[in-house]
Amino acid sequence: MGSVVDDPDNDIELKFDGPPIRQLGGAPAENLISALTALQRLVHLIGMKKEGRTFRQRAKPSARVRQQYNIVCKVPTEGSYVQQFDVRSISGEATTETFFARSSLLDTLKAFDSGEVDRLEAAIPDLRERWFFANAAAGLLPSPDSGLQVTIRPAGSSGRFSFKADRARVLIERYRSGDVPEEGLRRISGRVKTIDYDNYAVLVHPISSRGFRLEFPSNIESFIHSNRRKRISVFGIPEITSAGDISRFNRVDTISELEISIPPVERFVSGQDHIVTDNPLKILATYDSECDLFSFQEAKIGMDAFSESYDKLREAVLQELDVLWRNYASADDGELAEDALSVKRALLARFRKTDNAA
Repeated sequence: MGSVVDDPDNDIELKFDGPPIRQLGGAPAENLISALTALQRLVHLIGMKKEGRTFRQRAKPSARVRQQYNIVCKVPTEGSYVQQFDVRSISGEATTETFFARSSLLDTLKAFDSGEVDRLEAAIPDLRERWFFANAAAGLLPSPDSGLQVTIRPAGSSGRFSFKADRARVLIERYRSGDVPEEGLRRISGRVKTIDYDNYAVLVHPISSRGFRLEFPSNIESFIHSNRRKRISVFGIPEITSAGDISRFNRVDTISELEISIPPVERFVSGQDHIVTDNPLKILATYDSECDLFSFQEAKIGMDAFSESYDKLREAVLQELDVLWRNYASADDGELAEDALSVKRALLARFRKTDNAA
């Protein structure tokens, strides 16, 4: 295909807003360069994925990817803080590859923008690939204290943005945290359908692919039963069919609840104190196959509860709350280090004493 005439309806807008824009009369160069670099990296990743290449820390796009998948910036309107761009080949051509990359880029940005774990995992099923995409997209996030707002959407469109940094920040930071995931590991979310109690297996149906058979140990039957017709998340190494569907998991590391089954905690007792909350603590259990334990973590309040039984996890949470209240919420500030003070503040912001023991 030959070069095409620029069509503004096919452009994508990268927009900067906020007080710094008005003070400087335009976008700070550092943020503009960071955003464009992030977009280029995302497009290269899309090209690498289409080539079937495995993502690695130092993996560079092939010469063909660099030639076919490029962010091309348009000349900005004088005085504007909107940078229009498109995806083209290095020679400026619009091709099948550039059309695919442009569409995939917008779909990826929308998935991060949605704030929905299921939607992002459906858009990028592979856990390792998701880490690389999130790490690249981090360049689109201005510093939280900068006052800048970054948004992206097709030129001339209205309604919800394809990407808004403030909305996308939580998912991007969540999935780029920690080390690069091991190759082959995936986290797949789906709804629990048919349960075969005789053979300890269940059919899990993801939102965007065929259902797969998940075998489970007999000691977590109550966990599976409590989540029937609900969504769960399976983390491990799946077996992929030639059609790209998951047939089963060759290795399961964890199985996590995504919907509430265990009654939330509205009150608990610590010594002589009766503690209540207007924001009940929702308990979402995770089963760790290596440790053969159920757990629930809530980092902000220092919660890290474990139980050998799913049915006793709530009891373990109540015991942990008692320990946290006695050792943090009831302690003098001078006795606590800064990180412990953060836990105390979070506990007191969420829970309070009451004279009502009912």
